[in-house]
Amino acid sequence: MPWREQLSRIFGSSKPTKTTSANPDFGELRALLQRPPSEDGWLLLTGVIDHAREALPEDEFEHQWIDYARDHLKSWPPHLRKCPEHWCEALLQGQLPTSHLQLVRHLDLTEKLGSKQAKLRRVIGCAHLSDLERLELGNPELSPQALATLLYEGPWKNLRELLVTRVELSDEPQLLAHENCANLETLELNQNELQPEVLEALLPSASSSKLRALSITNNPALGPRAASHIADNPELADLRVLELCGCGILGQGLRALAASPNLARLDKLGLRQNRIEPGAIEVLEHAPWANLTELDIAGCLVGDHGAKPLLAFPFASALRTLEASGCGLGPEGLALVAHAEDFKNLRVLDVTNNDLGGGLPEAFAGCVWETLEVLDMRFNGLRDDDVRALLTARFVPTLRDLSLAFNILGDEAAAMLGAAPLERLERLDLNNNSVTDRGAISLMESTSLQNVNLDLGNNLLSDDVRAQLDRSPLFASVHHHSFKMAPTPTF
Repeated sequence: MPWREQLSRIFGSSKPTKTTSANPDFGELRALLQRPPSEDGWLLLTGVIDHAREALPEDEFEHQWIDYARDHLKSWPPHLRKCPEHWCEALLQGQLPTSHLQLVRHLDLTEKLGSKQAKLRRVIGCAHLSDLERLELGNPELSPQALATLLYEGPWKNLRELLVTRVELSDEPQLLAHENCANLETLELNQNELQPEVLEALLPSASSSKLRALSITNNPALGPRAASHIADNPELADLRVLELCGCGILGQGLRALAASPNLARLDKLGLRQNRIEPGAIEVLEHAPWANLTELDIAGCLVGDHGAKPLLAFPFASALRTLEASGCGLGPEGLALVAHAEDFKNLRVLDVTNNDLGGGLPEAFAGCVWETLEVLDMRFNGLRDDDVRALLTARFVPTLRDLSLAFNILGDEAAAMLGAAPLERLERLDLNNNSVTDRGAISLMESTSLQNVNLDLGNNLLSDDVRAQLDRSPLFASVHHHSFKMAPTPTF
């Protein structure tokens, strides 16, 4: 899409000032690079670069436009400088010069590389990717040997982050031993059919002492042994992020992690879906993570009585994010956390699928959260009275994102939400409830839902009210489509 059309789409400009056939304006490039870094700014910048690449002589394009952009993008964080899909496709197809890829710092080749050697060789031979910092790879058709070739022979000189998904790694236990991987700070391995002994071989060769984030997910064969290996590895003493979701570590693995002084500097811990038996969560009472700010225990079988150990967590007052979906908390378990002074600093809370219906009046009476910004309460059987109780909580004015999808809320709940002091709200999800036209009209009459992204999909709305929602100037966006099948809860 030409960059001026992108400008129109992003900023709502109804009439671009120039036609897309106009000569490239170097002043426009300078103006874009003087703005603060942003996703929209990067999107527009790539559009400007596309226009210049098509219209200018190659020498002028490379030595004026690309050189200038490269120098002025140095302050932009790598995660904003992701290779656009059409740039990536052109590279893989061997189309056009690649000098513009000097600007890219994040390349996602997931599902793009398989058994075709030509594509692999084009990536390996692209010297303009030498400053790439994040590389994402993944495809069952990509053999471990091809992956090793790509990592060893590619132009990577500054690789800091590597994500490998759905590539079986047992044949390459020394995959990360090459100098191209010597400076990795983030390593993500997802669905790689990892065995404990393979992981033990991979980690030492990955310059483990430089790792700050280690994410190993959906490798269920790893089990407690892998958790123990990580806990006992002094080379991982500077880890800030550790995710072992879906790796079957059980209570035994959790105890090893909680007892490890090597992991004392963790900021974020992900334990989602690890078949941790009831009661085992209490070992976190003795964990050395005084500064842990994010904890994910979704699906870890905490239960309402098992919620009591949460109150003794030494890092409770430091926590900003707690993901506890599918933990069977019930109203009693939620009340324990909501009333605990040590949890008053929470900013993000996910309690999806915890059987909370009818229990929010008790849970939120005396709730200590004052600055909660994100609250996810999907799949809880919530009723209108539960919403009434929620809206009495002291954190309501600070909410930015509220998800009440897949409950049994009706027009009364919609009316209460429309009248609530939700001035900071950016997203309201009421998908899969029982809101009718009356409730939708209450939302459209709200004085506090200005510029909210509203989801009313799979509710009981007429075509006339759907059309009114589309025309409403109140919301930033509205989703109101209906589908026959509703998704099942995920954790």
